[in-house]
Amino acid sequence: MDEKKKEVEILQNKRIEFLRKEQQVAAAKRADQLEPYEQQVRDRRKECLEKENTFNQAIHELEAAEKVVEKTKKAYIEEERKEEERKKLTIDVERFKEFLPSVREMDETKQKLETLQQSITKLTNDISNANSTLKRKESEIDSLKKGLSKKESRMNDRAKKQDQVHNLREKYRVFHEYTKLRKNQWYIQKELEQKESIYKRAEKRYKQYETIWFQNQAAVLASHLHDGDHCPVCGSISHPKKALIDKDQVTKEELDKVKVDQSEKHQAYQAILADFRLCTSKLKEQSQQVATYEVALEHVDTEMENTIQEGQKLSEEVVALDKLAEEIEKEKQSIERLEREVKQAREEKEQFEASLSKQQTEFTTIHATFNERVRNIPENIQDLQQLQLKITETETLKNKLDKQWKEIQAQLQQADKTYTTAQVNVAHAKIELEKIKTIVQQVEALFKERLKEAQFLDEQMYKQAKLSVHERERLQKEIELYKQQIATLQKQIEELSVQLQGKEQVDISVIEEQLKKLKQLYETAFERLNRAKNNAEKAMDIKKNILTVQSEVAALEKEVATVTDLFDVLRGQNMKRISFERFLQIDYLDQIIAAANERFKSLTNGQFYLIRSDRQETHGRQSGLAIDVYDAYTGQNRDVKTLSGGEKFIASLCLALGMSDVIQSFQGNISVETMFIDEGFGSLDEESLQKSIDALISLQQTGRMIGVISHVDELKTVFPAMLEVKKLKEGYSKTKFILK
Repeated sequence: MDEKKKEVEILQNKRIEFLRKEQQVAAAKRADQLEPYEQQVRDRRKECLEKENTFNQAIHELEAAEKVVEKTKKAYIEEERKEEERKKLTIDVERFKEFLPSVREMDETKQKLETLQQSITKLTNDISNANSTLKRKESEIDSLKKGLSKKESRMNDRAKKQDQVHNLREKYRVFHEYTKLRKNQWYIQKELEQKESIYKRAEKRYKQYETIWFQNQAAVLASHLHDGDHCPVCGSISHPKKALIDKDQVTKEELDKVKVDQSEKHQAYQAILADFRLCTSKLKEQSQQVATYEVALEHVDTEMENTIQEGQKLSEEVVALDKLAEEIEKEKQSIERLEREVKQAREEKEQFEASLSKQQTEFTTIHATFNERVRNIPENIQDLQQLQLKITETETLKNKLDKQWKEIQAQLQQADKTYTTAQVNVAHAKIELEKIKTIVQQVEALFKERLKEAQFLDEQMYKQAKLSVHERERLQKEIELYKQQIATLQKQIEELSVQLQGKEQVDISVIEEQLKKLKQLYETAFERLNRAKNNAEKAMDIKKNILTVQSEVAALEKEVATVTDLFDVLRGQNMKRISFERFLQIDYLDQIIAAANERFKSLTNGQFYLIRSDRQETHGRQSGLAIDVYDAYTGQNRDVKTLSGGEKFIASLCLALGMSDVIQSFQGNISVETMFIDEGFGSLDEESLQKSIDALISLQQTGRMIGVISHVDELKTVFPAMLEVKKLKEGYSKTKFILK
């Protein structure tokens, strides 16, 4: 209750402040009632200011229009004085235009004369240049002919020296071949001696092994003989001295091995002996050829060196003469070229002279006519460009003056019209301004009267009392709240006085402490409750998300199963082991096989027919592209691998041709015009080879180019062109084209 009394006392101290706020709200309400009158005054004053501005603007426009009229009248008078000048310009333009056709024709004539003059000058220079060129080229011809005669005299010994070079080369070849054979014989002789020594050692060893083996055989036979038994060799029944087994035994296998080694050494010896005899025979023949040159065999090497030196010297001389021959040929060609150029230059000079004479005559005639026409035209307009410029300048000046005259007339008319309009606007604006001033005085008097009625001394006091609606409502709420708080507190004090009558005051600090602890426990429990609610809401959201994701996963798994099945079908994981790509390839293969069978049946006399096999492949491989062959003789299908080499080649050839046909049928812009076939014809019999050739010829007749790489001689007579390749001993190949 003490606190309530203190609060009432505080509120009572604020009473004067709230009384002032009540007066402020009352004044604001009275001012609010005067708002329409104030707005009317503001509107009329604003309208009066606008009318006054309009009046001042009209006066300003009137003064400006008056100045424009005066200025335009002066310009009008100035342009009016130019009437004679405008008439003179019109006459000049007409006179200049009368001369224009004649001057234009004169200008064309003048240009033609200038062209002729330039052409005459050029022809004169061309004739002079032609004379200089003729003299220079004739001098070159004379100089070349003198040098040519000297060089031709040096060419007389060329053929003789070439024969000498040829003979020396042949002589060197004979000597070189002899020395080569002689050296080869020496090497073969050395090898022969070595092989002979090896052979003799092998033969001696074999005889030793053979002797030992025979002795051992006799000892083996003697070991079974007894006195009284007949010897199978000599027939004796007495055996006083039997053969004994030698300690160095030789088996049959060892003897055969030594025999084989002896035979190989003997063959090697016989082979090198044959080479030696052959080389000796060739050396003897080559010695006879050397003897034809009357050279002793021991001097062959020296003579060969001399031959090389002499041949090099002669070759250098022949090369020099060959170069001289090339120079002579080039000089002859140069002389022929210069003579042709001299002839051409003379013809051009004659043409230049004829053209010069013709153009000089034409220039004289045209120039005389031009001078006659020039006399009738004033000198200052004889040039076409000057005349056209004069016409343009005169017309421009005339048009400018005409335009200025028309513009000043229009400007004067517009200025008069603008001045009249400005006078009317000034009179009207003055009347409107006087009207609005009267209205403003009336409205201001009415507003002042209403201010007095609302207890405002002047307009300034009225403006200070004005409040916005928001501000007025705020003050009104504060006042009402203030009154309500006082009434509430006074009532609470009365109720507390009744309740506390006859009671003592107690200390409530302990209760407040307990209350504080209970509040803390309450806030903690309330916070835990809120967290539990939030966790429950999150758990519900998670459950909803799990259910949603579960349904989405089920839908995706169903879609994945469909896609997986489709993917397995496409990649060939199906009953037929055929992928989508292979399915498309099968379609193309069927068409290729159909095209190939058209040739394969005829080339095999109807025995074979290619078909695509549907058998399943093993080890997980895809199926569908295997090829079988139907044998009409047996009526059964079999793998194409069972065909012979020639039959496989024919089948491959037909498949290749069929594939080219299918490609061209599908792709109209692709043309397989060239085909190369490498080998395979050698495995064909005569009939199959002929049919294959006929098939290739029919293809070639359709416009295709067929190239065959083969060693079969029969094909050489079939094709009209061949590229023949020959392998040389030097380690490279030589090629040449053969056309039939």
